[in-house]
Amino acid sequence: MPGYLTLKRILFAFRHCWHPSVAAYLLEFLFEAMRQSQQSFEEIKNADVPLKWIRGDYAFVYYRQETKDRMPHRGLLARMNSQSIKGVLVIFNPAHENTAIFGSRHLPKTIWRSFVESLVTREGDSVWYVPTAADGTYANFMLNGTESYRGVPKTALSADGLFDLFSANLAGKAATAGQQLND
Repeated sequence: MPGYLTLKRILFAFRHCWHPSVAAYLLEFLFEAMRQSQQSFEEIKNADVPLKWIRGDYAFVYYRQETKDRMPHRGLLARMNSQSIKGVLVIFNPAHENTAIFGSRHLPKTIWRSFVESLVTREGDSVWYVPTAADGTYANFMLNGTESYRGVPKTALSADGLFDLFSANLAGKAATAGQQLND
């Protein structure tokens, strides 16, 4: 879906709604926010964030968001995707008390689906929000609360608990695949 709020349209709206000095002032804030987001993206993309490897070819990343971070999942997912890493990224934001889990682009859909279903089965669908398309496919992220809606029950799983669940999910998929080969 194309972005409808292009810089050209924003500038047009500013010029038609406000005095030129006010429009220039607002644009300064917009440019500064864009600059800070890009700077945060580059810093997080190049940060030394530990990966936990599972079976040598799958990765689990847990990142505790700091107040200076702006959308850290973008930088971390960009690095995972550029390195063709199949894995799960967990972002915990202690300031907003929410957790987001993302599947990388290279993580097979069957493994992501199985992980999502095992997590929702374990904690309940009132804990995790999973956007689902009409055909039943899951989005590549799931949320436990948002900045504006913190009223959902918090996940009971720690970083180690989420890692263990993802590892068990992968082990179950490997056992199922091995059993199918033997049949």
